[in-house]
Amino acid sequence: MQNNSEISILIVDDEPGSVNMLAEYLKKQQYRVKIATSGIDALKIFEQHTIDILITDLVMPKMSGLELTSHVVKKYPDTVTIGISAYDNISSTVEFMKYGGLDFIQKPIHFSTLDDTIENALKRIQLKKDLEKTNKALTQKNQALKLEIEKNRQTQQSLEISQKNLKSIFDAMNDLVIILDTNGCVLHVNPVVCSALAYTQNEIIGMSILELHAPQRLEDVSKFVTDMLSGESTLFVGHLMKKNGETIDVETKIAKATWNDQKALIAVSRDMTEYKQAERDMKIAQAESHAKSIFLANVSHDLRTPLNGILGYTQILVKDKQLDKNIENKSKSFINRVNICCC
Repeated sequence: MQNNSEISILIVDDEPGSVNMLAEYLKKQQYRVKIATSGIDALKIFEQHTIDILITDLVMPKMSGLELTSHVVKKYPDTVTIGISAYDNISSTVEFMKYGGLDFIQKPIHFSTLDDTIENALKRIQLKKDLEKTNKALTQKNQALKLEIEKNRQTQQSLEISQKNLKSIFDAMNDLVIILDTNGCVLHVNPVVCSALAYTQNEIIGMSILELHAPQRLEDVSKFVTDMLSGESTLFVGHLMKKNGETIDVETKIAKATWNDQKALIAVSRDMTEYKQAERDMKIAQAESHAKSIFLANVSHDLRTPLNGILGYTQILVKDKQLDKNIENKSKSFINRVNICCC
């Protein structure tokens, strides 16, 4: 509720009696009251004090109430102006309203009418204050909203740049990169995927990741995706299926990410086909080497027995017949060669 002692009222009339009468009454109502007997004096008071309500006679010498009202409305727009006159002049009343006056009271003034008029003026003042407060709050919110919009725009721009950079990195990688949504549908692939699996971008986008695996491995793939989402696993060793049904060996690492503002999975698969083939070739070579070793060991055993016998007979012949030492040496050399070949 408005406290009257906070309201400042200026009464302007060239008739001192009228001014003093109104001033005494309003002071009893606890208003802060100032008086002036001319428009010029009133403007001087405005320069030194804040006036909430101006009550002015319209007909005054030198500066009329209309002129005063015009000055006040332009220079002090927060002041509410009430006009008073002894004449029932509709045209003056209309003119006063055009100048920005709020209300008009005809002399002789009845205090009840004055109270009602001032009450309306106070409502106008409070309404204006509330409106200004609301406008200020709206302005602040609008500024905050603009800053937030600009911040979001910059963030969105940064995200778009980051995503473009990320896409460029993916496209430059030699590994197969597949972006999936949390349901396992393909959102994006790099060119290596299209080349390795013989799909076009348009064909593979929207496919389920299960369609890129052999039917007999679907259960394993589904379990891996479930484990990955629960944080239990990030590495998968298996196969990817080409468009023609052939498969390639891959080792896949999957990480959680965000793609186009939605949760996603990034799967990076390394083609292990050549590695797996080399691994198989090595196992075959090792098996062949082992078989060769067994064969040579058997051959060595089969050759050593008769050769040792030959060497024994040769030694006997050397002792008995005094054969040339060269025969024994050649025999030993031959046995050594057999041993070396079989090792």
